[in-house]
Amino acid sequence: MPGDDLRLDEYGDYIDDGAGAFELTATAQPAVRHQVLGRLGEWIGDVTAGRSIRGLAGRRNTEKELDGEADAVRAALEVLVGEGVITDVRIETDRDARGRWGLKITCRDTQAGGTIEVSTLTEFGG
Repeated sequence: MPGDDLRLDEYGDYIDDGAGAFELTATAQPAVRHQVLGRLGEWIGDVTAGRSIRGLAGRRNTEKELDGEADAVRAALEVLVGEGVITDVRIETDRDARGRWGLKITCRDTQAGGTIEVSTLTEFGG
């Protein structure tokens, strides 16, 4: 829940508070990051953190695989929607100029306000 989340620096590391602990944040950004990057059930601190699919398994570079990836991200973020942490989840899919698939994820932070944006880019095959 926001307010209990540890603050992350630009590299995704926790920030030392100088008093033997880590800085906390009142935003939903760390929670969103854990849901998008983590694997479901692998973190003992929260078994609902993460998503069921991580990366595109078949590497066939198909829209069906990308849709599965987007669905897994959406399901992971619905946990935070259910807790009232975020709203208005939008997931867009597209290819870049090199043919790599990408997901652009946006949501609204209900506690701190503002929009949280996450972009992922996945390369396929060789």
